[in-house]
Amino acid sequence: MLLVSAAVLCAQNNGKDNPADNDPASHWASLQAAAKPPVGNVGSAAKDNDARKNQIAQQADNSRAVAASAKDFYTKYPTHANAEEARKIEVLAELRGIKLGDTSQEAKAMALAGTFRADRSHPQAARVEVAYTMDRAELSRQIKNGEKTARGSERLSVAARLRTEFGEIPEYHTYVMELARAMDLPTALRFATETSQSPVAPPAAKAQAKVIMDRMSLLGKPVNLRLTIVDGAEFDLSRQAGKITVVVAWSPANPGSLAALKPMGRIMPKDAQVVFLAMGGTEKQVKAGRAASPLPGTHCHAPAGPLSRAASDSLELQYSAVPRLYVLNRAGKLVGIGPLEDLPALLTRAAG
Repeated sequence: MLLVSAAVLCAQNNGKDNPADNDPASHWASLQAAAKPPVGNVGSAAKDNDARKNQIAQQADNSRAVAASAKDFYTKYPTHANAEEARKIEVLAELRGIKLGDTSQEAKAMALAGTFRADRSHPQAARVEVAYTMDRAELSRQIKNGEKTARGSERLSVAARLRTEFGEIPEYHTYVMELARAMDLPTALRFATETSQSPVAPPAAKAQAKVIMDRMSLLGKPVNLRLTIVDGAEFDLSRQAGKITVVVAWSPANPGSLAALKPMGRIMPKDAQVVFLAMGGTEKQVKAGRAASPLPGTHCHAPAGPLSRAASDSLELQYSAVPRLYVLNRAGKLVGIGPLEDLPALLTRAAG
């Protein structure tokens, strides 16, 4: 989402009270500052659902203010060197200002984006950025309305359509590697292999692809990692033969993300154990997560710093969304890695 500064908000008022209206340099500087994305995730600082909804709504309003300021800029200064960039900012801000249920503004944003996307007079990089944002906004709406699911296959369809429209471009690989963070490992590996071999994939995307391929190399081997249990004892993953072990790497900043595990208690084999590995966060957060745990298990903590880096390196967790499952069979060897919804399939593989 986009933040908005007081300077940009003032630009929406009477120009007589705002010197930036007659100073393109000041107006552009304010617009650039307002268009910077905020630090952290939307709603991450909110303590409850109502607070998160209010925060998201406020950020949508801020985005609309940015869009209005961007339009004001290129309307007043149509020959300015940054007029084209302001047009792109307007479209992106309108898309990010969509609120669920506000069909009028949504239609306006989608129409504006569609026109920009189809106009080949705009730079292709700008059209691609608008196209990705537009299609992701549409998918988000469909997910919220229950028309589609949030599974990776739906998101991959966005990437496939855009590749058809624009060809194989660097942005395609950047987007696919972003999606790979939450994919099941076999699917992620397929796209990582494609990205690693592409002559147009940017270095950052290739780096993520390499991590995914390295993660695949963990399969069939023990996990040599010693963890610290919340109460201070040690848990050695390399010494867990004789039982199925499910490791859940998660973030204490988002304990609600583990809720999907709650109904899966009935499918756990009798000899299975669950190890919750909290990556980062405070001891208080980890203990709160333990108290609200969706499944019984052993709770370990890898606080930020050397311990979290060691855990991340051993699990090849870099560039991976959490929560993430690592399932070891009775021989103590890793049989699969994936999102929480893959637990039934991974348990079947571990028991086989």
